[in-house]
Amino acid sequence: MPKTGTSSIQDSLYLGLSDPRFRYIHITGHANAAHFLEAIFREDPTMFWLYRRKGFSPQKIKCLTDRYSTKLSRVLQRAKDAGATAILSAEGCWHYKANELQSLKTFVEKCGLTPHLVLYLRPIKSWIESSFQENVKYGIGFTRLDTLGDEFMATKINYFERLKAFESIFGSRNMTIKPFKRELLNGGCAVRDFCETLGISYTPQMIRRSNDGISAAAVRLLYSYNCYARNTQQPSLAVNHLLLMRLEDLKSEAFRLHSDMLAPLAKHIESQNRSILDHYCVDLQEDLHAADKGPCIRKPEDLLRFSRSSLDWLAQMSRTSPIPLGEGEATARAVASQVSRLIEQPAWSHRLRRLKNNLRLKLHGLTHAV
Repeated sequence: MPKTGTSSIQDSLYLGLSDPRFRYIHITGHANAAHFLEAIFREDPTMFWLYRRKGFSPQKIKCLTDRYSTKLSRVLQRAKDAGATAILSAEGCWHYKANELQSLKTFVEKCGLTPHLVLYLRPIKSWIESSFQENVKYGIGFTRLDTLGDEFMATKINYFERLKAFESIFGSRNMTIKPFKRELLNGGCAVRDFCETLGISYTPQMIRRSNDGISAAAVRLLYSYNCYARNTQQPSLAVNHLLLMRLEDLKSEAFRLHSDMLAPLAKHIESQNRSILDHYCVDLQEDLHAADKGPCIRKPEDLLRFSRSSLDWLAQMSRTSPIPLGEGEATARAVASQVSRLIEQPAWSHRLRRLKNNLRLKLHGLTHAV
C-alpha cells in the first residue's frame, strides 16, 4: 500500500538489482510500475493523477495502453524464459477494484507466471499522517482534515476489505502480509526487509532513500500555498520538485496528529486492527495518543498557525519582509504569496542538485517523474 517505503524499494531495485534470479520490471523509464499498470488495467486510466497532471488526452492514453500491454507481455515472457522472478512494484494497485485485480492476474498468468503478492500494511494513524503530508506535497487527494468521516473510512482506510478482495482473487497462499513498523522491519529498512523476504541478494550500497517527508512547519507553509495559490499557479512536476527540495531545508518537529483528530475513526481503527489480526495474524496496533503531549495538529485550524521561526525562514528564502505573527486565512494568504515567490526564484543550488540527480538517473535509463 502507499507510504510503506515503496519509492525506496522501487528506486533501489531499478538502479541496483544485480541478482540474476530476479528481474525488476520497468518499461517506461520510471521505477514505479504504476506508470504503465494504470494504463493497462484500470477501468478509467484517465483518472490517474499523473496522466491528468501531464494533460494526457484519452486518445494518447489509449495508445499508451496498447503499447504498454505489448511491452509488458514481452518482458514478462523474457523473465519466464530466463527462469527469473519478475518483480512489479506499484502501490497504486492497493486501490484496484476486484475486476482490475482479476485482469492483472489473468494477464500475468497468460505470460506463464504465477503472481504472488507481498503486501506491507502501515498502521492507520501513521498512514493518515504520512499520506496527508504526501498529498499536500503534490496538491492531490484529500487535503482537508475535517473530512475524516464515514466516506473516508469506506474508501481510504478499509484495509480488511481490500485484503479480502486480494485474497478472493489471488488466494491466501499467494499472499505475504507484513506490518510496516520500523521496529519490525529488518534493520529498520523497507528495502532490506523486502529483499530478505524474497531472498534477493543485495549490498548496502544498493539501498536508496527516496521521497522522504518534510517537517510539520513545511507542511503548514505548503498547505497554505495549496489553499490560496496553487489553483491559480499550478506548477509543473519539475518546478514542484524544486519547491519541495527548498522546503526540505526548513527543519522542525515531524508532522503528527493529536488523537482528538482521529476520534471519529477510533472505533473503525480498532475494528480493522482486530479483524486483520484475527484473520491474517498481522498486528497493526499503534498508540493513538503517542503524539498528544508534544507539538501536533489538534484541530484543522492548527494547519494555519505558523511559528515565528518558519515565517522568518520563509521571508529570508523569498527575499521579502517577514509576515507578522498570526493565524487564520489572512496570514495563510500572505504565506501562500511568499511560497509562490519561492517557486519564481528557485535556489540555484537546488537546481544544480536536481540536474545532477536527473543526469545520474538518465545514465540508468530512468526518467525523473516527480
